[in-house]
Amino acid sequence: MNFGLDQALLEGLLSDCFLRFEQQGYAMPKRGLPPLSAEENGGCTTQPPRRRRTSYEDALKRGRATLRAGSTVKEQVSRQEQGAALASAIARALKPVLAQRDITGRGMIPYFNFAQQLGRLSRKFGDKSLQMAAADLIDLYEAKSLDGDTLRAIAAILFGVNANF
Repeated sequence: MNFGLDQALLEGLLSDCFLRFEQQGYAMPKRGLPPLSAEENGGCTTQPPRRRRTSYEDALKRGRATLRAGSTVKEQVSRQEQGAALASAIARALKPVLAQRDITGRGMIPYFNFAQQLGRLSRKFGDKSLQMAAADLIDLYEAKSLDGDTLRAIAAILFGVNANF
């Protein structure tokens, strides 16, 4: 089946086409070597052990994380643990609020960030100041195209803030 062409001419055309494809990067990828069997690998069937994750305290002690001025390693580790506990509590309370509005998966991340910032504001301000700060924060996140009703519900349910200005 050479389409009525001379055999040498057909081979030349196919060779030229193959070279052009190869030059343009369309060639088939090269296969790697198959993995060694246990006998070829010296009888070793286990993989090397994984490296242990460094704790925050170890990172501070080794200088891989920045220590706050006037703070000790123990104090900073304690603050980090408290912050992680607060973030976890906010996430647990936020999940059902967002589930009612069919917001799941990656869609939860910006709302969690909003709740984190509002949590910081609620620890810093009170009453009228908190309401004004929450209203500004809601405006900021609405500008980032988040649903304003959901943001107001988060503020009201999680932090008891009525930000309807």
